[in-house]
Amino acid sequence: MFGMYFWLFKQVGSIEEVRSIMFTAVGISTLFYVFAVKSFRRTIFHINPFSNLWLIGGICIGFGLMLLALIHPFFQFIFEIRPISLYGWILLIMVALIRLFFIEIIKWWFIVKNKKYEQK
Repeated sequence: MFGMYFWLFKQVGSIEEVRSIMFTAVGISTLFYVFAVKSFRRTIFHINPFSNLWLIGGICIGFGLMLLALIHPFFQFIFEIRPISLYGWILLIMVALIRLFFIEIIKWWFIVKNKKYEQK
């Protein structure tokens, strides 16, 4: 995250924009990470990510509250953030998906390794 912060500051130049992107990065990464830890025995590619409606509802509420903080002037003042540009949103979604993909690859590797160990 610190590397992303410094890279963004060089790219964007505005501390408010970088702070907003980093605030949202933590939120989005956490909301996407929930799908990775939904099951430790199967990867997200082998389960229905929408099978738990309470989880989906919680993620929607979390995302909604994060958007509220980015859009509403009161919360913008409290958190010292501002709305994020389209470039920022694309970057955030890409980083979160890449992180989720790598977590799932590592989880898959451990699942395969564990199955081989159990067969011996």
